[in-house]
Amino acid sequence: MKGKKPKHAPNSSRDGEAAAPESHAGDDPTNKPQTATAMSGAKLRQTRESRGITLKEVAERTKINVAILAALEEERFDDMPNARVYVRGFVRCLAKEIGLDEDIVTRSYIPRWESWQQSRS
Repeated sequence: MKGKKPKHAPNSSRDGEAAAPESHAGDDPTNKPQTATAMSGAKLRQTRESRGITLKEVAERTKINVAILAALEEERFDDMPNARVYVRGFVRCLAKEIGLDEDIVTRSYIPRWESWQQSRS
């Protein structure tokens, strides 16, 4: 056997080593939102804060304005760009920076933004 992880490891890669999201915050339950559950802005904030990461740090690393990051976490959709491509990119960058699966977060978050956009029409 290549890796020393048990076969029943819940979050392992093909070669038996732990997958990246497991390495961030130990056994913190907010470290594992890898299911298809709704990912709200509040959950993004909770995850970021549980990992000791500030919005300023995320902004410095991603080059996304702190006001946009705060709007994402607070779901202040009217303070975000009106273009889906930007919101999707911002959500993906934030998710990646705090150690979440970008695809899962995006699939959950973007429909909320789209629903808000449609309600404005």
